[in-house]
Amino acid sequence: TPFRYCNPRNCAKECQGRGKETTYCDEVCKCSGW
Repeated sequence: TPFRYCNPRNCAKECQGRGKETTYCDEVCKCSGW
């Protein structure tokens, strides 16, 4: 599932590592803090 809890900075870093923008992270990874 793309819905998960995580550190927003780590989520952004992870998505950028996959060649995605942080907006992709917010919309798909659904990073919601801890």
